[in-house]
Amino acid sequence: MHTQIAQKALHIATTSPFPQSFDGSGTLFWFALFSLTVIPSLAIMLGGMLATHLYEDRELGIDAAAALRALVLAVCVTATMRCVPEVASMISYGEAAPATLQTILSVKRVFDSVSLVPVLFWMATFWVYYPEILLRLRSPSSVVWQDHKLASLKRFISVVILAAALAGSVTLGMAFR
Repeated sequence: MHTQIAQKALHIATTSPFPQSFDGSGTLFWFALFSLTVIPSLAIMLGGMLATHLYEDRELGIDAAAALRALVLAVCVTATMRCVPEVASMISYGEAAPATLQTILSVKRVFDSVSLVPVLFWMATFWVYYPEILLRLRSPSSVVWQDHKLASLKRFISVVILAAALAGSVTLGMAFR
């Protein structure tokens, strides 16, 4: 009953296939789903690479490079924890059983709480290693000539395009069900 009153007060159509927070806009739903899909996709890709590099260089100990890798890995973990449950709830909106939605939302709240751990880790690591990271990055010996920076974005761009296609197909599926 409260939902219907709020919907009437906000002029939200109750016949929209999208959650009420999108006010019936498929474009807004698509862009939100696209954003929330591409963020963890790229975070998992980058985080996997960083975790591999941290593991391979473990005998070198903790230096500025390891600290920067661990810091960005923690950011990737946080982004993934915050986005994946939201994507699951958006995709399952209107289709899943109430018990399934309750489970998704419970997992989302647990991840919201647990995400404090990697956030504190990344901020503390940055706080402790910032002077050394800055010194190493600004050192004249750290300048490296790279002429292939745009070519390295191929995989990145393909993930973004695939995420856009996935979000588009889910949005169209919801609009025409």
